[in-house]
Amino acid sequence: MLGGTPSIHAAYGFPLKLTGVISGSPSQVTIKAGGAVEWSGSQGNTYTGIVKVDLSSELVLKKTAGQAVTGPVEMGGGKLTLGASNQIADTAPVWFSGNGVFNVNGYSETVLTVYGSVTAALVLGDGTLTLAGNSTNQLGSAAQQVRIQGSPLSSIHKKGTGTWTVYRGDYPVGGDQSTALYVEAGKVQLQVNWQGSIFLTGGTLEGNAITGSITNNGGTLNLTTLQPKGVTTPGTGGTLACNINSEVPGTGFGRLQVTGTVNLTGLTLNLALNYQPLNNETFTIIDNDSNDAVTGIFNGMPEGSTIYAGGQPFKITYKGGSGANDVVLLFTGIGAPDPQITLVRPQPDGTVRIDVSWQPSKTLTLERGVNGGLAQWTTAKSVTLDGQGKATVFVSAGGTKREFFRLRTN
Repeated sequence: MLGGTPSIHAAYGFPLKLTGVISGSPSQVTIKAGGAVEWSGSQGNTYTGIVKVDLSSELVLKKTAGQAVTGPVEMGGGKLTLGASNQIADTAPVWFSGNGVFNVNGYSETVLTVYGSVTAALVLGDGTLTLAGNSTNQLGSAAQQVRIQGSPLSSIHKKGTGTWTVYRGDYPVGGDQSTALYVEAGKVQLQVNWQGSIFLTGGTLEGNAITGSITNNGGTLNLTTLQPKGVTTPGTGGTLACNINSEVPGTGFGRLQVTGTVNLTGLTLNLALNYQPLNNETFTIIDNDSNDAVTGIFNGMPEGSTIYAGGQPFKITYKGGSGANDVVLLFTGIGAPDPQITLVRPQPDGTVRIDVSWQPSKTLTLERGVNGGLAQWTTAKSVTLDGQGKATVFVSAGGTKREFFRLRTN
C-alpha cells in the first residue's frame, strides 16, 4: 500500500519487478530515473491516482489479469512500455508533460486519449491503440511534432465524440509512414503529415496535412487542405463536406489536392455557402493530379448537373482544370456586384485620392494604365476594405500623362 508522495526507483542495470497489488490513495506515484520498473502479477492494481513516468525512467506494464494502471498517466520524459494487452483503464488519459515514449509494443490498448503539446513518440510495432474519450485534446504542436512509429499492421482507432488534433512530423524511416488511422466517431484534425492509410467509418476527418489514401465508408470528410494519396469509397456511403466562405482556396473554401486515384462512387456532397460569389466564379474542390479521370460521381450529381447551397446554384463538372480531371463548381447565379471606384480626385500634394467600395474586409489590387498603355497595367496599390466595404487610398500622380485605374480581385 502506497502513502505520502511516493516514488519508485530501480538502480541502473537492475530491473525492479513488483508482482503484488499496488494500492493506496496518494495523489501521485512517480517512477524515477534508473532501471526499468515492472508492474506484473496475476492481480490488477487498485491505486487510482496519477502515475508519472519521470525523465530517463521506464515503467513496464505486464499484468496477466486485471489492469496495471487505473488512473491518469503523466509522461514526464520517460518511457511507458506494454508487456501485455489491456494494461491501462479505458478511462485513463496519457498526458505528455515532457518528451517521452509510449511503447504499445505490438499489443492492443484502449485509453481515454493521448495528448500534450510536446515532441512525444508513440511506438506501436504491430499493435493497436484506441482513443475512447469524448473530450477535445491535442497531441504535438506546429513547433513540436510527434513521432508515430509502427508496422503496416499497426493502427490507431479514434472512438468517442471528442476531437483529437495531432501534429505528426514527417519521419520517413523506421515505419513512421505505415500506421493506419481509423476514424470511427468524433473528429480527427490532422496537421503536417499522416502517410499511413486512413479509413472513415463514422467520424469526421479534416486538417492541413499530407496523408496516405483516404477510404470513406460512412464518415464525413471535411474539405479543408488535406493532400491525400488517393480518395476512394467502397460505394456504401459517406460524405464530403465543403463550406464556401470566400474565394480563397484552402482558407475560404476547402479542397483536396489528390496525388492518386479519385473514386466518388456512393459519396454525398454536402455544400454550404456563407459568401456571395462573383458572376461565373469557379471553385476547385478536388484538385486531381496528372490526367487520370475521376471515377464515379457524387450521389445524384451527374456531369453538368446543378447543386444548390444557400439558395444559390452551382454547376458541377468532373472534367475541370488543366488536366480535365478536377472536380469544379461553377457559380451560375446572379453574382455579387463588381468592385467600384467611386471617386478619383487629384490632391494639392501631387497625389491622387481614390475611393473604393465592394464587399466588407476584402482585399483588391488597384492597377494603373498610363496614356495608351491600357494593355500594360501595373500594380499601383493593394486595397483592403473596411467593415462597411469602403476604402480610401492615395497614389502618386502621373504628372501630365493621362491615367486610368481599375480594380482586380485577388
